[in-house]
Amino acid sequence: MAKRLEKESTELIRQGIGFRSYDPSYFFTNLEEPKLELLEKASVNSKLRAERLAQSAENKITGIVSASQGIFQITKPTSTETSSWGDV
Repeated sequence: MAKRLEKESTELIRQGIGFRSYDPSYFFTNLEEPKLELLEKASVNSKLRAERLAQSAENKITGIVSASQGIFQITKPTSTETSSWGDV
């Protein structure tokens, strides 16, 4: 379909017809499972970082004092865009 659109839009431009295109929009409807997997990986990573930090100070970690998820955003690859309410 993308190839067809590319060909047809090129033809419209050749005919002098104005043509405007926009970035595609994607909607992901089943976010919970991948989100949980990413949070699990982040938790494992944070424990490793805490252990390294404690080890360098000759201490040990004993458990979680507090935890927060923070912002979870899906953006374009290599994007640095952020939004406090999820609209990118």
